[in-house]
Amino acid sequence: MSSCIDDLTEFYASLRLLGLLNPAKTEWIWFGSRVNLARIPERFRSLQVVGLTLSAPMLSVRDLVQAPLVVYLDSELSMKNYVNNIASACFYHIRRQFGLPASTLMPLQRTQNAAAHRHTTVRKELKN
Repeated sequence: MSSCIDDLTEFYASLRLLGLLNPAKTEWIWFGSRVNLARIPERFRSLQVVGLTLSAPMLSVRDLVQAPLVVYLDSELSMKNYVNNIASACFYHIRRQFGLPASTLMPLQRTQNAAAHRHTTVRKELKN
């Protein structure tokens, strides 16, 4: 992995894109089940990026490729952090819109109802 990153750095430099890879802002993550992540040898728990050693991998990272939509990926791909961030943003907007007329809030209510309906449908499918 370190070798690939060094190659990318050289490639970016040849295109005069020196600031594209910033080791100080670089995050990395291993994906897998909890059991498999625990089995990763110690020598693979750090990464060299342009002479800088990045120690422990992150437990959650942002996928900036999907910008402007920010998707959070956790090491077990459970989507817990992503869902928590979406819920947090929803609560923020609900608090901001307190006191608005019902006609303004109706699209949010329809979205919430659709999500609740989908959730209960999936739970029924799982039980059968």
